[in-house]
Amino acid sequence: MSKIIQFFRDMKVRYKIIMIYFVIGLFPLIIIGTLFFSQIKHSVIQQVQTSTSNTIELATSSLDSNIKIYNNLSDYLAYNETVANIVSNDINNQFDFYKELDKTLDPMLLSVANFHTDLEQVTIYARDDIVRHGSTLAPITQIENESWFAQASHSDTPVWIINKDKKEVINVRKMPTLERKGILGILYIKMNYDQLFKSFNNFSNNNYGTYIVDGNNHIVYQNLKFDDDRLPEILSFKDVKGMVKRKADNVIYKKSHETN
Repeated sequence: MSKIIQFFRDMKVRYKIIMIYFVIGLFPLIIIGTLFFSQIKHSVIQQVQTSTSNTIELATSSLDSNIKIYNNLSDYLAYNETVANIVSNDINNQFDFYKELDKTLDPMLLSVANFHTDLEQVTIYARDDIVRHGSTLAPITQIENESWFAQASHSDTPVWIINKDKKEVINVRKMPTLERKGILGILYIKMNYDQLFKSFNNFSNNNYGTYIVDGNNHIVYQNLKFDDDRLPEILSFKDVKGMVKRKADNVIYKKSHETN
């Protein structure tokens, strides 16, 4: 530092004046350049956040739409009098009973599954005096030990059961039309897990994480897509939840309208 000061003192006056003007003129340029860079950086970050927010909004709307479709399908089958009449028919005449299943119930349920290609199973569980009939009708005893059975048995509306680890999604509920005939019937609709959440797996960029949770804050879906050198940046859901409360800029939160 002392050498620089001595060098400045030894300079001729006109060179000192030129250097002073240069330094004085350089400072505003540095300040303006810094502010301009900061503004550009902020603008780029805002554009990325807006684009990501719009993408997540579309993905959420797509999920809501699928949920609504399957809830409507559940309502259609659960309140279908034709289905209830067939399932509640007298089992003593087994030939007529299973003939009606082949003629009416099977085509109805199988056509539903064929129309919605991401459906894996549509089954009515009812009665304990019948033999399982393919994937369409089965005795209710086969599901009585399921963890969701009690909840489904008392629900007139669809109950969604999602298991992230097993990648299972089912929509179950009691069938009111059968209940009016004195029969407990459970409508069971199973969907493809990956297809249901596929809209959250189509983001174009890397280095992001997605968590979807239910009303009890249980994770039902997660997708952590980071480059190897950025794996340490992965946040747990607990950390993300805290950042949502603090309204952090790098966390985008959307709530489903269909599952309120």
